Amino acid sequence: MIDQLIENLRRELGITSVVVTHDLHSALAIGTHIMMIDGGKVVENAKPEDFIKSTNETVKRFLESQYITRRGAWEKGMEKHV
Repeated sequence: MIDQLIENLRRELGITSVVVTHDLHSALAIGTHIMMIDGGKVVENAKPEDFIKSTNETVKRFLESQYITRRGAWEKGMEKHV
């Protein structure tokens, strides 16, 4: 419900939101950019479709821990970002 609210605000009112979450499925669904911070440092900042292709080992481990592969069910909503 929150993801839909954020998406509606962006689409209907042009509002930009900064969402801090550990829920990568949500971030990939609603984000136009994904920034990952590890140990206080930015390790990746990319569009969702590029984030999941990251070669950064920290990002790759996080993706695996979230059961996200380079091709997953979350991609069904990606056409809005391409």
